[in-house]
Amino acid sequence: MATRTSPLTKGLNQKIYLRKDGKLQGLIEIPPDLQFAYGREKIVKSLKTVDPHEANRRYALMVAKAEAGFKLLRQGPSSHDFEQFAIWLHGYQAAETAASAERNLVSRYDSMDPYSSIQMGKLLDSQQPEELLATVGWAADSFYRDKLGDEFDGLADVIRGSAGYRQVLRDCALVLKDSWRASREALLGRTVSPPRSPALNAKPEESPDGNRAKAEKGRWRIRRYFEEVYLPRSLGTLGAGAVGVKRQTIALFNELIGDPPLYLVSQSQIADFQAQLKMLPDGRLIGQLRQTMTVKEIVAAQIAGTLTVKRLAAGTINKHVMNVKTILRFASPSYSR
Repeated sequence: MATRTSPLTKGLNQKIYLRKDGKLQGLIEIPPDLQFAYGREKIVKSLKTVDPHEANRRYALMVAKAEAGFKLLRQGPSSHDFEQFAIWLHGYQAAETAASAERNLVSRYDSMDPYSSIQMGKLLDSQQPEELLATVGWAADSFYRDKLGDEFDGLADVIRGSAGYRQVLRDCALVLKDSWRASREALLGRTVSPPRSPALNAKPEESPDGNRAKAEKGRWRIRRYFEEVYLPRSLGTLGAGAVGVKRQTIALFNELIGDPPLYLVSQSQIADFQAQLKMLPDGRLIGQLRQTMTVKEIVAAQIAGTLTVKRLAAGTINKHVMNVKTILRFASPSYSR
């Protein structure tokens, strides 16, 4: 094993090692509860590079992929990942069915799409794992292969024998049954009914990484939460002046950032809010400017240099930023940023 002081390995992640052929390889320890599936304790792969910076980047991707696989093996279909896959699967099969119908329009020979046949509907309703495997096993395999990558081929037998895989089979069948039903309804000239699969049902608004509000009011827009929850519960401790300033903060946040659901307000949005406030004119000047410009236009003009007026004091900027954070802490005591 090379030392970390070598020019070839200096600055590398501690789980990256130099191979005899000069290339770097990454090592990931498999959690004890999943070692039965992998049949080993570690995943070791060549990073196919000799550049330390590139090796660190590729190792980070390798870790992300492996951790997604670990999570998948534990959760199976009860994950946000399956919801995303279900949406893709439904769209994919619907597109295949539509393409088949289009081909029939320009062909002298009619060829029924197998996913539109009466028999397929019966197969998708089967309660026998073997029949489902023959019918939708390709879809279940695609779900796992998408997350596990090359590891899937080595784990396929173990995965297919698991309860999680059988549930994925059933859920894939439900999704494809929605596609089958839609194709039959379209074929017969009927109104296409909405999907019935739980994975395709409308979900609460969520962040890009799948976070959802834990409480109904957490999905409220920040302005509504401020007016209907925060203020009524804080009036006893806030003076009229403080209420006015906080209302001004929310108004500025809405104009500069928007009115996102409370639980989706991110640290980057708060940082952006602070950065734009630094370009905002002093309160005594902004009132005059707003008669002909929006707040965003004023900020843009300040940045461009076409408008050069006295800006907000640092203390005022900090007060507005803290007002937003105070509302977030009020809504979620665990909020610590």
